[in-house]
This record gives sequence, structure tokens and C-alpha cells, in this order.
Amino acid sequence: MNSRQWLRGIRLFWGFLLAPAVVPLPLHGSLNLVTAHSHLDFSGIMADTLRTFVLPFGVGMVYLCVPCFGVPYVALVLKAGRLSFRAIMLPTLMPSWVFSVVVYFSLQKGYPFAGTVAALCVPGVLLAGLCFYLIGVWRSHDDDTQISPLLEAYSGQQKPTLLA
Repeated sequence: MNSRQWLRGIRLFWGFLLAPAVVPLPLHGSLNLVTAHSHLDFSGIMADTLRTFVLPFGVGMVYLCVPCFGVPYVALVLKAGRLSFRAIMLPTLMPSWVFSVVVYFSLQKGYPFAGTVAALCVPGVLLAGLCFYLIGVWRSHDDDTQISPLLEAYSGQQKPTLLA
């Protein structure tokens, strides 16, 4: 294993470790924004419930999904040589909506603005995907780019011709 591959592995590790930490910030911010904007007077129990909601859903669920779904996906895409911005951000769209639906159904019974909070969580997950790309992938494979066998075969068949 050369030093470039080792460095890429370290960057991916830090990407998996640091990028999900971005998700609780918009969740907490959206809860506080909606609470302040709507001038809701919460009792101590409701405020504590919302604060403790951020930990299991903002941190626990995201960090549980990373080893279950994120690591295998990135390993498959990396092995195929297709790790790029599109390969990271397009699949991040689905978990962002799934996360917001889970947040909505978790808050809908006791919180009147659950839909607003859930909608504001979508950018947080997308931001985590962008952070993962910047930490783990961006400029980490300049010399290690692999061309798939299909592209090699296709590029080998093309020959420049001059038609007179």
C-alpha cells in the first residue's frame, strides 16, 4: 500500500467521523428558530424533550447509519473507481428526505411545527454529504484515477480518421 492510498484512507476515515457531526446543527437550529418565531411558551418538560430529541435523532441515528449504509456504499464506489462529487451528493438526497420524514413523525404528536422542523433538516444532511466530499474525496485521487474496462475498450476503438 503506497502512501497516497494510505492518505486517502485517513481522509475517508475523517470524513466519516466529522461530516455527520454537521447534521445536529440544523436540527437544533430549526427547533430553536421555530420556537422563537412562533413565540411558543414551552414548559420545562417540553423544552427538555426537544433538547434531548436532538441527541438521539441528530447524532445517534446519523452515526448509526454511517457504518450501516455509508461505509459499504463508499467502499463499492471507491472499488469501482467512481468516487466523485455526483457519486456522493446524488445518493445523499434520499437519506436527507428519509431523515426529515423520521423527524416529522417523531415530533408530530407533541410539537405543532413538526413539518417546518423536518423540512429544515434536509439541508443539514445535504451539508453533511458536502462536508464528507470536501474532507474525504476532494483532490484525493489526482493520480489514482482508474478507468473502467468499458471506457478503456471504448477509447481503444476510436481512431482518428481523415476523410478527404
